[in-house]
Amino acid sequence: MTASAFSLSEMYAGANFELLSGNPVQGGMKASPVHYVCPECSSWVYTKVSSTIGDFINVRATMFDAPDQSPPFLETCTAEKLDWVEIGAPHAYEKFPPHEKFSGLIQEFMARST
Repeated sequence: MTASAFSLSEMYAGANFELLSGNPVQGGMKASPVHYVCPECSSWVYTKVSSTIGDFINVRATMFDAPDQSPPFLETCTAEKLDWVEIGAPHAYEKFPPHEKFSGLIQEFMARST
């Protein structure tokens, strides 16, 4: 993956994802989650994640025509961030949110998106 202080992506239910152009190839580890990269430059395009609550796609936010239209809602792995980095997302976790928080986070996110 490309070097950066951030890995900014948008998560969608797998059934709501459709690749409209290009032919990304599998890169990185060959197990779940599966990363797909550009075959020309090896930049990360999206990741398929399978979990007990369903299949999801994490799309790199910079792949969209207007990435600034979707401000961050949730930060994860903040224990690894640089001290001076502040994203301003309403939710932040040192690792990942506890499983019992997912339902409420998804409901809050959906309410903001409509």
